[in-house]
Amino acid sequence: MSRYGSTLGVAALLLVCQLGHGASDDCSVVSVSRDGTRTSRGCAEVDVHDALRGFSTKKVDGKTEEVPTVHPNFEFMKGSRWLWNNWREVEFTTDGSFVAPAENCDVKGNAACKWSATDEAVIVHFGGAGAHTLTVEGNSMSGSRDSDGEGVSAVRVA
Repeated sequence: MSRYGSTLGVAALLLVCQLGHGASDDCSVVSVSRDGTRTSRGCAEVDVHDALRGFSTKKVDGKTEEVPTVHPNFEFMKGSRWLWNNWREVEFTTDGSFVAPAENCDVKGNAACKWSATDEAVIVHFGGAGAHTLTVEGNSMSGSRDSDGEGVSAVRVA
């Protein structure tokens, strides 16, 4: 199994193949819920690399925005605070923002400071420090910065 989760990878790949590597303005799909309710929806372009990293994209006012997604395995992290590298507390907000007292991540909503999760890992974009990939076990997590492998750990405080 890949570090980003095989289930999500296969689903994202199938979606891209089904849509022919992108969506046109006249594309629509019908989703059917368990109770039989049918809902027609527009299609969206999917970047497979971002989908594997726990992000999807959407267009807002003609601009493409990256939207964090959180696998159900990590729903418990929404709104939680963690002691990062025995240094300071950081927050994993419910909207996917990553709030930390460094790298311009001290204000919720900074596009360079966000988090997401696949079925196996938490991905943190920590401003100028870049992306970090971590695994969670109970109230602690560990991993590394993607660019250079520097280790990182955190312990849940709230």
